Amino acid sequence: MNELHQVALAPEGVTRTDTDRHGRACSAARGLTRPCSSVSVRVVWLLLSALGSLQAAEGTSPILAPEKLPVGKLSEEWVLASETSAVVYWQSENRARSYVAYGATEACEQKTPLSPLCPVTKHPFWSHFHRITGLSPGMKCFYRMVCIGTDGKEVTSEARSFETIRHAQAIRIPDAVPGPPYVLDKKDATYVLTRDLTCPLAGIEIKAPGITLDLDGHTLVYNAEPAERPTDWSVRAYKENDCGIKVTHRGAGVTIHNGVIRQGKGNSAGTAVGIGCNPVYSGNAPVEMAGVEVAWAGKDISGLFYHWGSGSHVHHCVMEDLGREISNRHQAISTIDGNAAGDYDHNLVKRTRQQALMGAAKALHNEVYIDSHATNSFGIVPKGGLDRPSEVAHNRIIGLGEHPVGIAMFGVYKPGSSVHDNYVEVECTKSGEEYGYTGSACFRTTWGADNLHVYRNTFIGHAAMHSGKPAKTRVLWVGLPKFKPKEPKDAPEIADARGVFEDNRIIARGRDGAKAGAICVVCLNESPNLIFRDNVVVSTWGDVLLSDEYGHSDGFPKFFGNTFRREGNDPGFITIRQDYGGRPATAVFLNNTFDGTGGEKAVKLLEKGEVAFQTTLGIVVKDTQGAPLDGARVVITDSTGSEVFNDVTFAKRTEAAIVSRQGPSFAVECPPDKAARGFIAKAEIQKGEVLAILTSHVVTVAGKAARTPHTIKVTKVGFKDASKQVTAGELPSIEVILNK
Repeated sequence: MNELHQVALAPEGVTRTDTDRHGRACSAARGLTRPCSSVSVRVVWLLLSALGSLQAAEGTSPILAPEKLPVGKLSEEWVLASETSAVVYWQSENRARSYVAYGATEACEQKTPLSPLCPVTKHPFWSHFHRITGLSPGMKCFYRMVCIGTDGKEVTSEARSFETIRHAQAIRIPDAVPGPPYVLDKKDATYVLTRDLTCPLAGIEIKAPGITLDLDGHTLVYNAEPAERPTDWSVRAYKENDCGIKVTHRGAGVTIHNGVIRQGKGNSAGTAVGIGCNPVYSGNAPVEMAGVEVAWAGKDISGLFYHWGSGSHVHHCVMEDLGREISNRHQAISTIDGNAAGDYDHNLVKRTRQQALMGAAKALHNEVYIDSHATNSFGIVPKGGLDRPSEVAHNRIIGLGEHPVGIAMFGVYKPGSSVHDNYVEVECTKSGEEYGYTGSACFRTTWGADNLHVYRNTFIGHAAMHSGKPAKTRVLWVGLPKFKPKEPKDAPEIADARGVFEDNRIIARGRDGAKAGAICVVCLNESPNLIFRDNVVVSTWGDVLLSDEYGHSDGFPKFFGNTFRREGNDPGFITIRQDYGGRPATAVFLNNTFDGTGGEKAVKLLEKGEVAFQTTLGIVVKDTQGAPLDGARVVITDSTGSEVFNDVTFAKRTEAAIVSRQGPSFAVECPPDKAARGFIAKAEIQKGEVLAILTSHVVTVAGKAARTPHTIKVTKVGFKDASKQVTAGELPSIEVILNK
């Protein structure tokens, strides 16, 4: 694929952010290492913004509430230059209006238009995309990035510059290419659009590999006249051309950059699968798109449809779905669609009617707005089954409408796949024909998934009452059921899928008593390796929901080291709740903190509900001189007389791990295996110590059943036996002295 003439800059006064995972300091009770989470400045600003949004007028979604914030830092600057035009892109730390001042000197006397407001929220964007036109080939152009914060204050960068290019051997459209449609069939050639084009139906067809199409800032309008089109998607895909740009060759990729592709007034429809009248369609070849604005409105039309041929790369583009009609929400209408996996970064999706960036291998630094007109309106869905890890990071996703879901994951992902450092805020704001007020979610995994790692995200879900009907939110809508992967066909069933959610900020806010669940395990979970650790969880209604009408929570998902908080004074708040009786509603909690929630007392379970609360206890065995004793046997029985621990003290400092086990149990394992399915956290055990995990009590529909106090008995040859009684949770560690 040809390289674009592009510049990625980080000039003085402008910060480019490429964040690796934060290092984390450790502090914990003796014998157990507990990582502490770290939050980026960006996420802190966004969280403060969300907190401030509670001032919204009654009946208005907090997402739409006014905010007054400074611009903050500018980052991710990128420039792409053609012969007579260029694209300048950057991001601001907080939402802002923007323009580019530019010119032949550093005075930058000319300006691009002020950026618009988001059509979904009526707020400014975080992403800034400006096209400069009217330049000359080989010209040096100076520019300054200008942002106006929601606080009204303006921030201007220092002057920067770029040079436009000259295409010595380019083929000019339409001068040297007849049409429409304009057929590009010279292998490895560069084609340049020299003026705006309006086409009755099809615009351009690319029939040879290696082609670069430089739109040079011009606009291609296709489907300017209405046309009756076949309803068979395969005819539209393989036999006819009614698209803005259609790539029909097989093999090496093509490049499209710097221009506008727009569906015209003809507004013809696609098909139920989203194929037909697409701004861009590729049947097999990968496509690189950069600096392109795309808009369409017809019924059942997906924007960029990459049917087959993985490896497409869409970056620094602006996409806006202006339509509303969807014939079959199961087939879905998407901003980027198809069976091929691609990389999508630094894109602004101004609006999607149902789904936005689908089938991503990597989705980085995108800004996505969902205006949901159907069930299962997803912002970003990374593709499962790839031979490389998927990554979804540093995206901002805002969702409103019938059923907005920020990020969803389905299928088997390569180990090392991750979802991190994203900001997602959603609310169901209208009723749908299928399910009424369906609800919203920031993250969803329901029909089977494996190898999920979701960390350091900010997830905020809102819920409200509409004429007495709840438009609920499940911020995390998750479960790991047993499932059989689609590929390969002989793949065995997966019953112990792994999903780790750590260091996230999970906030569920309901108004007027609406159901706002933060962590909701309600999707037929069976795996013991659904793990939530070191998250901060806040809700007005319920921090943890186990089982509702969508499904049960079996397998005892593991909650370790989280902080649970209550917001507001809704009398219906329950820290841990079950909303559907007669189905399994299980979980086990170890070393969690409950701030103002009623703690472990605020648990409401129905039939088949069972929740266990556990703590770690370090036991240090010493002689009368204070020297640690190895080889001492430690046996612990609970208040029922059952033996719950039996081990000997270690002879030296030892690395260990807290791991998940089947049922309501954690375990300490030596040596640690971070690749193990049940791995949760590292632990460290010193000479003369053991680390035990004790159950303080179990809650069912019958109430609370105590398992503590526990009796500890220590024996060692040559020493007198010793015993102690402890109450689980009172102390992180104890000493036992053995006498000769």
